[in-house]
Amino acid sequence: IADIGFNNAVNCIKGTKSKELNLIIRRDEKHYSVSLKTGESDIQSVYSYTVNNNTIGVVQILDFNKKTYAQFKAEMDGLLKDNVKAVIFDLRHNTGGTVDTAAKILDYLLPKCNTVHIKLKDGKVRVRNKSDKKCIDLPFVILTDGQTASSSEIFVSTMRHQKKATIIGEKTYGKALIQRTYTLKDGSKGYGVSGTPTDAVTLALFQIMDEKPDIMISGINTG
Repeated sequence: IADIGFNNAVNCIKGTKSKELNLIIRRDEKHYSVSLKTGESDIQSVYSYTVNNNTIGVVQILDFNKKTYAQFKAEMDGLLKDNVKAVIFDLRHNTGGTVDTAAKILDYLLPKCNTVHIKLKDGKVRVRNKSDKKCIDLPFVILTDGQTASSSEIFVSTMRHQKKATIIGEKTYGKALIQRTYTLKDGSKGYGVSGTPTDAVTLALFQIMDEKPDIMISGINTG
């Protein structure tokens, strides 16, 4: 990886379904041979259950990946079918993911509003994502901790700004940066925000400030 870069290493491993791979892994100066077969893997990132005699739904979102929205909607539809009276979103230990996935979930929950905007260096504000008028009209609570970061903080901030949720828990991580990776057409190497050589340039787009909960509590047990 040090010689060819992370992205090229990933591209060598990725491929068509059922592709046979033989990897040589070095660990503590020893080499190991591992045989793999490529394939698709669906990782569940959203779980739900009910508490308080099935009147309150709890939705745990582990991260915001490309499949999170479909999983989230399925879990929420199930809770709504059970006629829950309120929903708790557990974003503790959720270190983020894609902004667009968080924005889609916000669109599902919120009435018509701007959900994500970018403040440019010249002071101008550009709206990045919006919500339509369809929404879920229920009381919401969001649980946070010190590992609630990045896209999770966007979710928390927007729900708070729209006065649609009470935030309970600990102060969020305060990542302060969101990155976008741009591959260079000429194949030259750029430098990411970490300062290490990469096959692309990673730029910080906009800032996320740490969110202080409305109610500061540590070690919440939702069970």
